[in-house]
Amino acid sequence: SDGADNANSPPSILACSRSLSNDEKYRKRFLRRILDRLKAIATKIWEAWLISLRSAEIAVRMSPLLVLTPAAMATSRLLQNNEESNPISTLSWWYTLKQIQALGPAFVKLAQWIATRRDIFPPEVCDQLSKLHD
Repeated sequence: SDGADNANSPPSILACSRSLSNDEKYRKRFLRRILDRLKAIATKIWEAWLISLRSAEIAVRMSPLLVLTPAAMATSRLLQNNEESNPISTLSWWYTLKQIQALGPAFVKLAQWIATRRDIFPPEVCDQLSKLHD
């Protein structure tokens, strides 16, 4: 008779609390997974933002060379027969070296490597970039 009463009786308080604790654990795990994914997405967005800022900095620092380099090349051809130094070329190289130093050690190392590769790059470029070895 007791077995029949247990089948029709409402669930005990202990059974309900176990069920709630299992639901609560599931909800906590579910929320933890959502928060972890949101954190991963936020991290990726932050890294993309930092890369964008660095790219913009490089572009802004090097953009004057878009004008200085062709001007230096044009004036060097005009002054080719003269023994005078080319002031635009001097300005262009001065600016290039300062900006390479401002961009950081990775750019300086790359420029120093270029300065040692006379078999690949023109001697004028290697001579100017070799100033970064000091």
